[in-house]
Amino acid sequence: MGPQEASGYRFSDGYYADAHQRLVLRDGVPLSKYLTDREFEVLWFFLLRPKETIPRKDVDLLRIVGKVGRRSVDVCIGQIQKKLGFRRGKWFSLVPGIGYRFTAEVWPVYEAAQQIICGPYRTSILHFHQRTVSSIRTALAESLRLLDLNLDNRAKALAAIANNYMNLSHSAFSAELPESVVPKARQAALQALIMDPSSADAYRTLGLVSLIYDYEWKVAEPHFKKALEIDPHHPSSLLSYAHFLVSSGRPGEAIAAAELAAAVAPGNQIIHASLAWIYLLANKIDMAIIHAGHVSSLFPEFSLCYTFLGWAQEARQQYVAAERSFRKSLELDLTPIAIASLGHLCAKMGDVSAAETALRDLFDLYRAGRIAYVSSYCEALVYAGLRSHKSAICALERAVDERCGLLIHLRIDPRWTQLRRIKGFDELANRVGIPTAGQIRANNT
Repeated sequence: MGPQEASGYRFSDGYYADAHQRLVLRDGVPLSKYLTDREFEVLWFFLLRPKETIPRKDVDLLRIVGKVGRRSVDVCIGQIQKKLGFRRGKWFSLVPGIGYRFTAEVWPVYEAAQQIICGPYRTSILHFHQRTVSSIRTALAESLRLLDLNLDNRAKALAAIANNYMNLSHSAFSAELPESVVPKARQAALQALIMDPSSADAYRTLGLVSLIYDYEWKVAEPHFKKALEIDPHHPSSLLSYAHFLVSSGRPGEAIAAAELAAAVAPGNQIIHASLAWIYLLANKIDMAIIHAGHVSSLFPEFSLCYTFLGWAQEARQQYVAAERSFRKSLELDLTPIAIASLGHLCAKMGDVSAAETALRDLFDLYRAGRIAYVSSYCEALVYAGLRSHKSAICALERAVDERCGLLIHLRIDPRWTQLRRIKGFDELANRVGIPTAGQIRANNT
């Protein structure tokens, strides 16, 4: 079977050009900046002829139209390099006086193998649009399947497995107890680094494990920095580091990191929604409301953006609007964090019955098998709204033992303001490793 019959081409660094979809993926995820039809044709032209020197006039037979005064092929290749994230001269090597040579390693993919490569792509699209427990579980299953196929990108499959385990452990979903999956995430990330020491994804996962599971903040930051040293524009690493920074008393740096993450991943809904969360945690409440509202218009079916919007509206004491946001989030996806957030808000508004209903709803989800456990953090939120401070502290103590990732924001999340005056709160925050104001001042001097 000749190369012209290939369904796609894999090439260096985890890229894949799909002939059917006419798009380029990296590590199974479509690039956020799509190639135009003509740009894809030019890339495909070179994929058919790897390591060959191609005169400009031969590429120009594609009749691409460039900017006035510039050779059209130069313009087009420049755009391809930019959209695929190549540095200038990487893979498209200029041969002076002649044309270009595509220097990447290229492997044709035929129909059967395409199903293997596009499986993670289809899963990533599902996860991208839904961000639900079922989509995360499917993504994990696909990553494990890819690992079993023993392809040449096992390191990337392991990094994806680690990331999905971390997502399942998140208290927003309560899909798996952290103690049952976070050690697996750590192991997968370490194995990925053995195979590929330049895996930014693996270092980012190790940073999260150190931060929210080991409570070792001094260990976590070097992992995040290493991930960003490898790839300064790695959106997930930028966002994770932003959460570390804002909880460490460095809000300006946190906002800069989160804004960069959103800029380099314009189509990623969780990153854009999380930017609003970072604004809120940095006490930029109006910016949080504006941005979360914008994200909800861009991704109207994404439940978490309404949860984040509700948090910001509640912080601005826009309680009626916040209640609408939480209920909208629950219409789209029945997540424990949205249930608890609504219960907390209703309690603050004096609706004790609604708050108690939220607690019952959490346990109903568990009894129905929808979640693996009732997050003590979610219970604490409702108790805090009810001003049952002792019960809230006790629930937070259990959440520390559960290794709830949301605990890193205890000192800055406005919903815990009243609880910070209660005996035992500082001890809780210290157990999680959150820097005190004094430690922050000392670190900044």
